[in-house]
Amino acid sequence: MLSEIPLPSLKFKHFKWTGNEVIYLLLVIGAVLVVLYGILAVPLILVLYLLSPLWGRLFPKAA
Repeated sequence: MLSEIPLPSLKFKHFKWTGNEVIYLLLVIGAVLVVLYGILAVPLILVLYLLSPLWGRLFPKAA
């Protein structure tokens, strides 16, 4: 899939918080949404994933 928007790959290089903040947030929020809404949470999780590049601005990578 080609996209101009840089989406996270959802791959763990390690299990530390640093560097995986967006992935962990997506997993936790997604799990909460599934518990609360069941199968209806899927569209919400997709929207969260598509908005995740904005989260990267909250957790900038150290240069």
